[in-house]
Amino acid sequence: MADTAIHHVLISPRAGGSLLIQLMHGKTVVDSQLIPTGAYPDLALIEALDILIRRSNVDRFTLKGALALRGVDKNSSLYKIIRALNAALAAGRTDHIGGR
Repeated sequence: MADTAIHHVLISPRAGGSLLIQLMHGKTVVDSQLIPTGAYPDLALIEALDILIRRSNVDRFTLKGALALRGVDKNSSLYKIIRALNAALAAGRTDHIGGR
């Protein structure tokens, strides 16, 4: 049975152009993954998130949002990707709750 508690995703840049993705429940790290971003940071982020959700047996509708941590420039493409991810998560919850 999938974990149905509310979860957040923390995203923080690391040296060498990689990202640390952490799946959080409250202040507890449920799972994490260090990913290289390469030329397609959006795909790398979505794939890593999908892996974390499956590996941790988390209901995807319990993801409340993604937070950019220190080091993410608000003018960067990564920040825009995180904003788009949050919009998609919100739309998914609305569709799920609304029964569409």
